[in-house]
Amino acid sequence: MKTVRDARFRGAARAAVAVVFLLFALAAAPLQTARSDVARTQKAYAERADAEHSARTRFRRLEIASLVLILVVGGAAILWTVRRK
Repeated sequence: MKTVRDARFRGAARAAVAVVFLLFALAAAPLQTARSDVARTQKAYAERADAEHSARTRFRRLEIASLVLILVVGGAAILWTVRRK
């Protein structure tokens, strides 16, 4: 035989389960934002890595160009000095 107390307990249990599901749903919402933040961070990291790579390449080319310039000017100076004598 079921009593009124059992019916109240069943209703309270259903309400508690609904509250728990609501809390889980609210807790899951920031996870999606965190995932998008991670994707955004990975994209920003990739962009920084590409920028650093292009800057490194540019500086290497400048170093090679300056080395070639130094060698050409140095060779021209030596040649000028040797021909002058």
